[in-house]
Amino acid sequence: MLCGTVMHIIQQRGSEIDQPVDWQTILKPLITLLFCSDEQISETGKQSLLKILSINPIITNDIVQLGLLDQTSELLDQAFPSTSGTSSQQQLPILLSQIVLLNILEVIGQVIKTDDEFGLKAFLLRNCLSRIMRLNLPTSIILAIGSIPLVLEDEFTTDNSSDISHLKLQEAQNRIQLLQKIINQKDESIRIEQLEKREYKIKLKEEQLRSLQLEERLRIAEEQLQTEEKLKKEALQQIKIKDEEIQHQQMELIQILKKSPVQGSPELQFEEHVEIDLTSQFLNPDSTGQLLRIEQIDNLHRKAVILNDWLTVCIPLDKVITDGIHSVSVQFQKCNSAHCVNGFVGIVKAKHEVPCPCNPLNKPHYLDMLFYNGFDGTVKFKGHVRKGNSKFSDGQLITMELNMKAGTLHFIVDEIQQPVFINGITEPVRFFWELFLKDSSVTVISVETLSQPNAKKLPNEHGYEW
Repeated sequence: MLCGTVMHIIQQRGSEIDQPVDWQTILKPLITLLFCSDEQISETGKQSLLKILSINPIITNDIVQLGLLDQTSELLDQAFPSTSGTSSQQQLPILLSQIVLLNILEVIGQVIKTDDEFGLKAFLLRNCLSRIMRLNLPTSIILAIGSIPLVLEDEFTTDNSSDISHLKLQEAQNRIQLLQKIINQKDESIRIEQLEKREYKIKLKEEQLRSLQLEERLRIAEEQLQTEEKLKKEALQQIKIKDEEIQHQQMELIQILKKSPVQGSPELQFEEHVEIDLTSQFLNPDSTGQLLRIEQIDNLHRKAVILNDWLTVCIPLDKVITDGIHSVSVQFQKCNSAHCVNGFVGIVKAKHEVPCPCNPLNKPHYLDMLFYNGFDGTVKFKGHVRKGNSKFSDGQLITMELNMKAGTLHFIVDEIQQPVFINGITEPVRFFWELFLKDSSVTVISVETLSQPNAKKLPNEHGYEW
């Protein structure tokens, strides 16, 4: 590129000063570069000469006079001597690469294309090319020689045109085979794609059918669930009504028993003068609403139901007792484990905050909470265990009578006073109850203030200090 630019500048400068340019002096070094064994230098010489020929075609005569055609003939004779065999493909000498030879032939072809008359002057070159075309040359060299105009081909194309045509035909056939292979691959890809689409459509239809079937099954299941929920609600409502009827009947029975005491038995002898408490109700220690449900009985929160299994939940009464004689009766439901209630009744110091859940056996609760265990009949407080009371079960009436005048707490099961009791109670307390099993409940039947205690002294009683 640089050499071509320099040539253009020289030509332009010569025309400006109106003096002829000595082209042979300029072109001779470029021809030397063209014949250099270094491929890059040869390429530079070729590009420079082709550039000059395209700009100023009249210099072809100077190139021929510098011996380009004859020098090329000599080089080809050296590269392909007449004594070389034709059994194998002819190799170029080490000092002359195939690239350099192709560069030279390209320049020769351009020179002859520029002026056909030079083809008639290239006698030696024509004979040389005619001879070497009969050799087993590399394809690229054969094609390069074949591209030289027909002025040179008059002598040798007759014998070698079939070889060139054969090469071109072979190349075309190879191209056709390649295109056919590409077409076959494309057809196979299309076939596979169509097959995959068909399989996808089949699977899609199967999935849609399966989805419809699942939706139908889900709809039927939801309808069944709604029906079951409706029946369950109706059953629970009936149970609730029955429970309320039973509780009312039990309260009436208690009032009758209190008015008709039985003499000479360990059962309690009730006084007629009692005051019914119609305000006291459960406190709800569960702020989350996830562990405990408090229900109303006669517009008072007097039924507690535990919502989770294996959690100890304690439910205190809101009434703080500081003086007087107080009696509270309850019933447990769905609390039985091995035919006995898995739950407690007891009292807790009024200052003690009852959390949810809460286990009276654990610190710090066991120091402030005393209870009577229905499962084994024991009374526990501050780590001490007292035996002697009976076990109790679902449906039995469990009563605690707290006498703050005497500082005592007695336990009564179905109107039968238990022998183990507590004395020495001098501080404010509350009643509380404990549940453990899911869906188990405790219901307050009555809360009363007594003018005289119903509990009596028993021959086998055992009192323990608070």
